[in-house]
Amino acid sequence: MTTAPLHPAPRSAIRPLIACTLFAVGMLAFAVSTDPEPTGTPQVPMGADTTEPAEQPHAEGLLECVVTLNTGRRITGFLIESLDDAIVLRLEGIDTTYRRKNIKSVEFLRPVAERYKDLRDQIEDSDIETRLILVEWLRTREAYRLALDELESILEIAPDYPEAKTLHTWIKAYLDLEAKSKARETRDTDHAPKPSPEPAPGPPVLSD
Repeated sequence: MTTAPLHPAPRSAIRPLIACTLFAVGMLAFAVSTDPEPTGTPQVPMGADTTEPAEQPHAEGLLECVVTLNTGRRITGFLIESLDDAIVLRLEGIDTTYRRKNIKSVEFLRPVAERYKDLRDQIEDSDIETRLILVEWLRTREAYRLALDELESILEIAPDYPEAKTLHTWIKAYLDLEAKSKARETRDTDHAPKPSPEPAPGPPVLSD
């Protein structure tokens, strides 16, 4: 049984998911505007629990959340740091600090891997353009291993697809560099000089 060669679908035939995905990306860009935090907001208790979800042992990707300020403004971004009196969100590549006293609530989105699975289940294997949009979605959220797996799956059925080849080369090189960096840090830690043990106390000195 012969298989017809795979060709990129014409733009007019791309499934509606592409439009929906691009619309969601556009809405995210709108939501994460980097305007400075309003000042002079009265201190009021936050209306929702802002405790981060428990970290999964093999979770990948940035933790994404929706922050509602006391003014009613909603901001979607990636949680970079959580402090006692503030949180740091990454908005369009810029880390921005928001004081907790000015935050009404923080809603955490589901992990990247779970949302990726839901999106992937809606895409045909042969729909390369939509799958590449999904790869970019993963890359934006720093889920590089999931993105690499998706690209390797794409290249199995479309080995000469230029965009997939380029992304695969870039992400694989990044992960290799990251692995070497971690290995070097571990090696440096293992070979770090250890403090000398305390000398054993000598025998007691007896007085006459």
